[in-house]
Amino acid sequence: MISYKLPDSVKIVLNRLETEGFEAFVVGGFVRDLLLNRETHDCDVTTNARPHEIEHVFLDYKQSHIGKDHGTVGVKVNGEWIEITTYRVDEASLDHRRPQAVRFSTHLKEDVMRRDFTMNALAMDGSGALIDFVGGQEDIRSKVIRCVGDPHLRFDEDALRILRALRFAAQLNFKIDEKSITAMRTHAHLLSGLAVERVFQELQLMFGAKHASLAFEYGQDILRHVIEMKQLSPIEIELLDRFEDVRSKWVICFLTKPVDELRSQLARLKAPKRFIQDCAQLHTVFHHRFTKDDYAMKWMMHQYPSLILQLSMDLKRKLQDPNYDEDAHQLLNRLMDENACVHIKDLDLNGHDLMEYQIKGKQIQNLLEKALDGVMRNQVENSKKALLAWLNLTS
Repeated sequence: MISYKLPDSVKIVLNRLETEGFEAFVVGGFVRDLLLNRETHDCDVTTNARPHEIEHVFLDYKQSHIGKDHGTVGVKVNGEWIEITTYRVDEASLDHRRPQAVRFSTHLKEDVMRRDFTMNALAMDGSGALIDFVGGQEDIRSKVIRCVGDPHLRFDEDALRILRALRFAAQLNFKIDEKSITAMRTHAHLLSGLAVERVFQELQLMFGAKHASLAFEYGQDILRHVIEMKQLSPIEIELLDRFEDVRSKWVICFLTKPVDELRSQLARLKAPKRFIQDCAQLHTVFHHRFTKDDYAMKWMMHQYPSLILQLSMDLKRKLQDPNYDEDAHQLLNRLMDENACVHIKDLDLNGHDLMEYQIKGKQIQNLLEKALDGVMRNQVENSKKALLAWLNLTS
């Protein structure tokens, strides 16, 4: 039997609970990632100890009681927060997200059977030995996402699990078993009732995953319940994995739609304002026709962040956009490498320099803008002496 090495902080928690006469196991994603040799952070422990007993066992540790009503006590060990939760059974959900109430249990198996997917329903004791009631080890070996028990019940209990299944497929490069994907489609309409912040969080993790295309292969019809996006072609879906930047993937989903639709969808999902702005700018710049015109490229660099321009060029090239111009792309790269002067702050001349010539107020801004335009058009060298002469301020 394979035995896995647990972090010292986890061992301390398990050993202390066991010393006090309780059962204790690591559960959930921590165990899954340990088996997959993936970097893992959050650690959840389950035990037959009741919340007040957990508090007593760890009296000498800093504690968090935010989830105490649902049986969870957080304990800080060696600088890490570990959530310790009493075995429980969830009562039926009315909002398809959270149970009406929880009932504490004395059996590990009852606690495991309430979980979402078999790969997340494994338990591990302090020695590193696995306890598997649901075939989770085999599903991990086979790279399959399968619901624990009846998939229709699992998704009716918590509709967010539908997005989690797609996200896990994208992150782990796993397939979703047929019964689960069928149930996901049956219950997809429940997604509209979820908190948009949680939906956006799952979508970001999904888009940011290495195999984001899998989420769309399995669930493009499902995702349309939360994003009013364009229908992606098989080629576009495949191309999603060629982009690392999440903003590019969002723009691909809205390429044939007005930028205002992309902006309103992200706003509805309560995305950060900066993220909305970046995506909208990328969408706009993608539809700009770049040419090998030095001044025109500098003007684009003046209007938009360099990263957005580079992402746009990369998007055009990989999507084989007919308006993609390799010469224009090379020009952009050269100007960026040369740190081309495209903003007033890049000038070797500033307002204090102009004030020495008794220039004040709006005239300062006007002259700096004129100087910038002259530099961008290659009409004058970007040096204080040359600029002052060009502005007729020196004899």
